[in-house]
Amino acid sequence: MLCSNSLGRRAVAVKFLSTVADLNKGPRVVSPVLRAQGTGGRSSVSGIIATVFGSTGFLGRYVVNQLGRVGSTVFVAWRGDELDYRHLKVMGDLGQVNPIQIEARDISSLRRAIAGSNVVINLIGKWYDTRYYSLEDVNIGVAETIARLANLEQVEHFIHVSALTAHSNTNSIYPVDRWSRSKIEGERLVRQAFPRATIFRPADIWGMEDRFLNKIAISLSHLGLMPLVNGGRGQLQPVWVDDVARAIVASVRNPELTAGNTYELAGPRVMTRREVVEFVADATKRELRTLSIPLPLAKMLMRLAGTRLPVVNPNPLYTESDAIRETSDIVSSSLATDGNWHESIGTFDDLDIRPHDLLGDLGRNTLRQYRKGGDRSSLFFVD
Repeated sequence: MLCSNSLGRRAVAVKFLSTVADLNKGPRVVSPVLRAQGTGGRSSVSGIIATVFGSTGFLGRYVVNQLGRVGSTVFVAWRGDELDYRHLKVMGDLGQVNPIQIEARDISSLRRAIAGSNVVINLIGKWYDTRYYSLEDVNIGVAETIARLANLEQVEHFIHVSALTAHSNTNSIYPVDRWSRSKIEGERLVRQAFPRATIFRPADIWGMEDRFLNKIAISLSHLGLMPLVNGGRGQLQPVWVDDVARAIVASVRNPELTAGNTYELAGPRVMTRREVVEFVADATKRELRTLSIPLPLAKMLMRLAGTRLPVVNPNPLYTESDAIRETSDIVSSSLATDGNWHESIGTFDDLDIRPHDLLGDLGRNTLRQYRKGGDRSSLFFVD
């Protein structure tokens, strides 16, 4: 029978298949920790036993790959179709990447996935409501539940991936859109549940499977133009997905240096949204056409576009929060506290990682599938 558990949150009620008592049971008896063996490649044993929630998503595949290449044992939590995790199996040696089925409301399945691991990584996130889960359910409720269970199972290291959020000009502490507020609240409750958690706040992430460059390229190729809220004057620092994955794995390998800290992961270049669109148009050899939309109209249009409909609009590309974020500057900052807890803000430099520039060859190669005339059409263009 379903029972309701608010998990200490206001106005966010999540129904769980397990009872509240499941959160209070003692830690399970687990297998001994693996000893590191080998030279450090995929066929080695690093001693890391990691459970990755959100492993079947965009960032998840890169994190699993980075863990697999150093010889980690990885439990990839999945729900839905077994085909969702098939591509992850080859990212580690035989027996090192192990799928384990979960249901976010089934606490016993979450505990089963966590038990035996010495590090837990939470990548789960959502940018639109679905029939069974709201933004708050996923970005706040599920994040807090996993953190509490990791603490209960005496996991050595917990990593939570949040986001670099948009803030208003009048109140730099509290974000102005619903998605950003859910991310900030999720961080706060994760920190309460697991005080020594490592929290990463990546900026807009770009890569082959992203929803950043892809939706711009789709608009230019299918619609022939790109709508820009308020002319696309908002600034941002796009970051490559594999740089973010490398930062997460660097924290996994050095928990004593990163535990309890918060890191802002932003790219090396600050750009306006219009400049990003200009780059995408140039990389795909498309004609640059933009349409400036005022924020009130954009919020109304994207509120409709962000409504998920199973057949008509199963995976919304735009939401009302996107409209608000496009008018904001989403760049790294020196903000060290939000008034509720004190934290140390780190960057790529603290992890000895040099992030890649979007405007380089790697960024252009990411967009090759949208080139006018085909992904090899660059052979016929002279820059």
